[in-house]
Amino acid sequence: MGLIAFDTNGIADIAAQTIARQQQWDDIWSSVKSRIGATVAGDLDALTGMSLEERSAAYAAKTAQYTIQLQAQAQATAKIGSIAAETNQAMARVIAG
Repeated sequence: MGLIAFDTNGIADIAAQTIARQQQWDDIWSSVKSRIGATVAGDLDALTGMSLEERSAAYAAKTAQYTIQLQAQAQATAKIGSIAAETNQAMARVIAG
């Protein structure tokens, strides 16, 4: 008799890969920021109402929040997996008598 399995590996893998790529995203943003330069930064300030430093701070805040959410999802997924495993074991014990 097979047990019901709750496979969380795919979700955990996606979270791990996303977090692992964080440095690449930061490097891309840093490169973009440095290439924009002082001249274009002034135009960007006027156009968007945000300085380049404000945009950098906003990017950092959003990135940090996203990472926190990914970590919370990974923890929740692991907890659900544990509950499913415990439930499967309890069901097997009941069925076995």
